[in-house]
Amino acid sequence: MQFKTLATVCVLAVVRPAVADLAGDIGNAVGDVIEFGQNVASGAVNVATVIASGAVGVATEVAAGAESVATNLASQVVNQSTRLSSARSTATASPSGSGSSSNQAKATGTPTNAAGAVENTAEDYNDTTSGAAAFRGVGVAAGFTALAALLTF
Repeated sequence: MQFKTLATVCVLAVVRPAVADLAGDIGNAVGDVIEFGQNVASGAVNVATVIASGAVGVATEVAAGAESVATNLASQVVNQSTRLSSARSTATASPSGSGSSSNQAKATGTPTNAAGAVENTAEDYNDTTSGAAAFRGVGVAAGFTALAALLTF
């Protein structure tokens, strides 16, 4: 009986520190996993914060740009409308066919014709730009036709 007790004491003397070390290692590993999880969570929060901040910054810039474009377009429309209205209302013509409007455009004929000249100029501009667009369209069509011809060889 004493031998069993002595053997148990010896085994426990050897095993107990090893078990304690193993328990300590397991505890450290669990602590490391917890710390890693906290770091990942903190990093995810930081990344989400940076992404959200960037998205807000981009949205702010886009909104400011859109507002600026809208303001510029509105200003141009008002300016062009004012010029046309001014040309219509202030164009004068003498019976001899010479005269001027407030924006120094020469007017000939009756005031109605002077305003018509301003409108015709605007129409000529529109015709020119639409003609250029049509010319580009023909060029694109010709380019695709040439590409199709090359691909068939």
